Amino acid sequence: MEENIQNISPKRLCRFLQSTFLFKDISSEKVSLLLSCVTPRLLAFSADEIIFSPGQFDKKMGFVFSGECVVERVKSGHPSLLLNTLGEFDSFGVLTLFSAEEKYPTSVRTKRASTILFFERGDVMTLIEKESQIAINLLEFMGGRISFLNAKIATFSGDNVEQKVVSYLIELQCSLGNRFKFNCKKASEELNIGRASLYRILSSLSDEGLITFENKIIYINNPEGLERKLK
Repeated sequence: MEENIQNISPKRLCRFLQSTFLFKDISSEKVSLLLSCVTPRLLAFSADEIIFSPGQFDKKMGFVFSGECVVERVKSGHPSLLLNTLGEFDSFGVLTLFSAEEKYPTSVRTKRASTILFFERGDVMTLIEKESQIAINLLEFMGGRISFLNAKIATFSGDNVEQKVVSYLIELQCSLGNRFKFNCKKASEELNIGRASLYRILSSLSDEGLITFENKIIYINNPEGLERKLK
């Protein structure tokens, strides 16, 4: 259901956008000017409603204005795999703007009632033309996505078993944050290592104070220390 974006005060909308990656380092005056050139839409969704799916999406990017969403990978005959949780200011759909693919790789679903601020591809192109910082912010975002994918590749090509495990943990941290559930059986299968080796490495990382692993939950205590393990 479409909400009336005019009901949101210009000052609140400006503050919101300045907290997103797309409008980072852009003054409130410039944000207001840019908004006069585009027509973003604010849509309301009920809880547990699909926003994007592999077979149903538009070339637009969304920002969570309120509520909470989850990003999942859904495969027929298998339980959905949680990839990320999105809160206020977080985005999705960015890659659809510039991709020729006709399928969206994941599903985005509301975890609770949410409102999403959408920018169509044409609006994003207008923003890029009007303000070079928008292009810089998009490139930095894309660079972050590439770093994430590189970390995923490193998971399977680390120089040793410990590096594979560390890369895997960093990948999960990028998707889920510093606290997440950890399935040792699944991890050992994906990394193609024995569970005994996995437990030994997790124990070693815990002894070093880099992580805490208890009750099937991993806490990343020292992200920088983990990353140094890959150098």
